[in-house]
Amino acid sequence: KKIDINHIFALSFNPYKNMNIFGNNFFGNLILLTMIGCVTGIASCREREETMQETTEKIPLLRNAGEVLAFSELTADNIAEAASIAITRADSELSILITLDKRTFENTLKAYDGILNSINRLIMPLDLISEVDPDSSIRDVSKEAQQKLKDYMYGMLIREDLYRAIKEFVETAEAEQLSGSRKKFLNDILLKYKRSGFGLSPEKRILAKDLKSKID
Repeated sequence: KKIDINHIFALSFNPYKNMNIFGNNFFGNLILLTMIGCVTGIASCREREETMQETTEKIPLLRNAGEVLAFSELTADNIAEAASIAITRADSELSILITLDKRTFENTLKAYDGILNSINRLIMPLDLISEVDPDSSIRDVSKEAQQKLKDYMYGMLIREDLYRAIKEFVETAEAEQLSGSRKKFLNDILLKYKRSGFGLSPEKRILAKDLKSKID
């Protein structure tokens, strides 16, 4: 629903003349002007959120969980855009993850897994699209987008700051009490980092990333 700012603004100079609520005085005007600022700010935030939602709704690959991918709506442009948006979102979420002061399973391991899954949700369909789509331009851009996303994901596995965040959680009391699937999940992540070259020099880790990218 659109907010009529002009109407609210007009009220600030005629504040309930027939009602003894704010009174026709400086403080009444000040309160109403403050209300205008709050309402305007909320409206602005909503408009930005709606714009972002409308943008992603037009990109088939950025579908919601459980939603069927609309293959017929794929274009070279929206495939490339989907990869860029996914990486931008992952960057934003990772920047939060690595700066946390207190580590828990939810805000570290589960968040980390969610970021990986958000990238994988694009990689998997792109693998199919790059092979079977009848449009060569879509096949080509799908291969490029898929490689870009894979490189990003492999890059996560050689980042010192992410490894340090995982290790910080390992040292918590909560980590020591993990069992079952959660314990296995933690061990699997640590094993991935070990296989990515942690324990080696930074130069050799980069080499390991490049080799893995070529193999896959």
